[in-house]
Amino acid sequence: MQKKGKHGRFIEVPLYQRFWEKVIRGESNECWVWTGEKVGGYGRIRVRGRKESANRVSWLIHCGEIHTGLHVCHVCDNPPCVNPKHLWLGTVKDNMEDMMRKGRHGSRRRKPLTP
Repeated sequence: MQKKGKHGRFIEVPLYQRFWEKVIRGESNECWVWTGEKVGGYGRIRVRGRKESANRVSWLIHCGEIHTGLHVCHVCDNPPCVNPKHLWLGTVKDNMEDMMRKGRHGSRRRKPLTP
């Protein structure tokens, strides 16, 4: 992504900088809230011309590679959270099982837990 610099020229802004501009960072055990674009409550950020989930970008910045077939899931069940300590890698099945264990499916959905 590019922004105009002080001399009116476009400069490339690094992904990590654009990421942190959109995060309200709390203590290490608290949710870090994404303040940028959201879809369905989940943060979105443009990466190489594509929109990616902010929690996925957080994982890439803090933890590294995400193997094919894995998703970045939330321990805290708070969609705009991008704190890497609140994220884990799992399959769709893993995430659905986690949702069922926590009673967060269908009409039984509750508010997100506060860490």
